[in-house]
Amino acid sequence: MMIKQQLSGKETRMEGKWRFVLIRGVLFWGGTMFIAMAFIKKPFAGGFFTAQAITHCVVWPLLGLLYGMLCWRFSEKPYQNALNESDRESA
Repeated sequence: MMIKQQLSGKETRMEGKWRFVLIRGVLFWGGTMFIAMAFIKKPFAGGFFTAQAITHCVVWPLLGLLYGMLCWRFSEKPYQNALNESDRESA
């Protein structure tokens, strides 16, 4: 892993897991999908309190949460391996 990537990973981890999950998962991915699918599926055509609209408002943020948690989980092991490798090189 390059030094620049390590520093970026370190800064991300200092901000915390839940901040990462909420911003990158719920806000960016979930929000983008919410907007994109609103244009494609038009869930609010019948009103804001239809079953389709309520489902739309619940599903995309929850999937964004899941996406953020999976991104954190799958990036943690390579980050830890890179840290261990750089510690061995510096010792």
